[in-house]
Amino acid sequence: MRLDVEGLRADTPGCKHVAHFNNAGSSLPPAPVLDAVIDHLHRESEIGGYEAEAERNDRVEHTYDALARLIGAGRDEIAVVENATRAWDMAFYSFPFAAGDRILTGCAEYASNWIALQQVASRSGAVVEVVPDDATGQIDVEALARMLDERVKLVSLVHIPTQSGLVNPAAEVGRVTPAYRCSSTRASPWASCHSTWTTSAATSSPRPAGSSCVGHGGQASSTCGAG
Repeated sequence: MRLDVEGLRADTPGCKHVAHFNNAGSSLPPAPVLDAVIDHLHRESEIGGYEAEAERNDRVEHTYDALARLIGAGRDEIAVVENATRAWDMAFYSFPFAAGDRILTGCAEYASNWIALQQVASRSGAVVEVVPDDATGQIDVEALARMLDERVKLVSLVHIPTQSGLVNPAAEVGRVTPAYRCSSTRASPWASCHSTWTTSAATSSPRPAGSSCVGHGGQASSTCGAG
């Protein structure tokens, strides 16, 4: 997707006086977003919150279609929640882990995600292992491929960390993980290796091939399961 950078900057009031680099975490709202939020709050002040939501339900529902089109997913694969940490937790804690299972993550993993990984590992007997970076600082895809086996139940990848300029090769990781089949303790469409993928919507990056996604708000991220 080609973006009109100058047009986007012109449509974002904050760009006139700041160079804002925290786009993956909390980007400057463009004028259409700012206007929509203020307009909806004004309507809530007139008729109430629930009533304003019901009145504009078609716009709310359209959000799922728009997000699905943006990342190349299906409408039923999108969930909008209050922030990225909450969305990641909801997806992660739904996966069944058992003693001996392996969870692979990267050096750029978010602290809040790491806490969840360690908690589940200590409770289930699974093991968390860190995939090394390559010479550029990105996750080493070749090293990841060597670490994959039938015991790997989850590959957790932060696509674009909010605290640095790193961009991890999410598409390449997505192409590697489906080749390995992993056992599951429950009948589920997630019976192969699971891969979580966190990305900034500002990149307009499509999800890796062969993955299903749960998009969420806050940091505009996606959690994808390979397979």
